[in-house]
Amino acid sequence: MEDKKKFKPDKNHKLMDQVRETMRYYHYAYRTEQTYCDWIKRFLAFYGMSRHPSAMGAPEVERYLSHLAEKQGVAASTQRQALNAISFSTAMCSTLISGRWPRCAASGIASRRRS
Repeated sequence: MEDKKKFKPDKNHKLMDQVRETMRYYHYAYRTEQTYCDWIKRFLAFYGMSRHPSAMGAPEVERYLSHLAEKQGVAASTQRQALNAISFSTAMCSTLISGRWPRCAASGIASRRRS
């Protein structure tokens, strides 16, 4: 079995350009790229664009997801989408944050099942 090297974006590019480059390398849909970039920008704007996503940990992500649920009233699936986008940007930066990433249910949103 051949050893595949993990793709690494150009470090000289800005964060969002690195995200786009990585998503295109892995053949993500263009709409997914747009959506993920939008969620990453919203996450950064929530914290005043002051820190890089790789420098933030689970508490910051959980706080943002809680804000989405409590203040903006988004559904659990929307929280999951935001979490996936933020996780993608952090993992893409090759900086894995120690500790457990929050789950959408941790912010008080139960999955919606009909009985």
